[in-house]
Amino acid sequence: MRYTVSDFLASHKGQVKLVAGSGGLARPIHDVGILDYEFMAGLKERYERDNFHSEQLVLSTFLYAKDDPYLIVEAIKRLVAKDASGLVFKNVLHLPLPEQAVRYANTRDFPLFVTTSDQAYFDCIVYEVASAAAAMEEAGFSRRAVDALLMATDPSERRRLALTLCPSFGESCSVVWVGCDGPLDPQALASIQRWWHKGPGGGPSSTVIPYDQGALLVATDQDSAPDPHRLLDYCASMPELPEELAVLALGASTMHKHLNELGEAVREAWDSAGAAMLQDSRETCYEDLGILRALLPVAQDEAMEQFEHQILDPLRDHDAEHGTSLAPTLLSWWEHGQHIAACAVALGQHPNTLRYRLNAAARLTGLSWQNPSDAQQLALACALSRCRELRSLRPGAF
Repeated sequence: MRYTVSDFLASHKGQVKLVAGSGGLARPIHDVGILDYEFMAGLKERYERDNFHSEQLVLSTFLYAKDDPYLIVEAIKRLVAKDASGLVFKNVLHLPLPEQAVRYANTRDFPLFVTTSDQAYFDCIVYEVASAAAAMEEAGFSRRAVDALLMATDPSERRRLALTLCPSFGESCSVVWVGCDGPLDPQALASIQRWWHKGPGGGPSSTVIPYDQGALLVATDQDSAPDPHRLLDYCASMPELPEELAVLALGASTMHKHLNELGEAVREAWDSAGAAMLQDSRETCYEDLGILRALLPVAQDEAMEQFEHQILDPLRDHDAEHGTSLAPTLLSWWEHGQHIAACAVALGQHPNTLRYRLNAAARLTGLSWQNPSDAQQLALACALSRCRELRSLRPGAF
């Protein structure tokens, strides 16, 4: 993951104001530099080459420009040529900011900030930005941050943890999980990140979070995040992964109105991808999971687990002892809308064979698949069993 100019603005919104270059907010920041005198006549050729570089946020008071504010324009041009990430101007001398500097920064999508608070100390900014950038680039950062988010229970703490993943997040959020058969290398992640920023969920307030064997594609907006189905449609254009990697399934969450629900969106995306895998499908949206949406949050409750085991364990025990397939047949019957014909096609069995098995299951459970009330209980037990399967397919222990 990368710390961006947008993240800097979100983290220091009480100390700085963006005056130009809003088109460059997605620029990554690797470190911070201070421009003191390097562009003064006689020194600029010596220091420009050594002190400034790509993906660097530069801070300056422009003391050396007190007699010639045009030097600010020249500095911006040189920093753009160096592919710096942006410039923060602390105007302690109240110098006029040349209009040409603003126009040039806007033309080149080069973020230009001015400080708005006396508390915007350069040493603090250097430490805070460098620490945040290093933390987000560290290999285990995203895994720890997501795990902490999923374990948190307090809404305000969940929101705080979400913002550690990306300080630029808006309030509403949607998540797509890309499940692979192996971890994504940095090159693949960078390719996906660039592709994601070009789509309906793109922009500085969205990000790609590597996790286990896959990636969480997060789209946020201050008002309304993109429709999850639209995000899945966009995923059809995902960049090709290295030959040794394959996408197993894609799953999209529902759209959540509050950022403190990001953890729930992550779980929904995982469960949607798990459902797609179990259905031999490439992708599924949480909105399309039917009754599972209501059961997944409570499937681990003791009463629910007891209900499932009371009905299905006798079938599982019988299958284990006699080599039958009563439990899988019942689950397939439920998966196919309780239609014998569709179930028979899926299992490659004669319909009468399935009726025989379901009648055998009725003798063991005391519930007949032909009785509407009993069929409801059988279907609920099967749905709870599917919830347990989906939880087992989640990448983490959440």
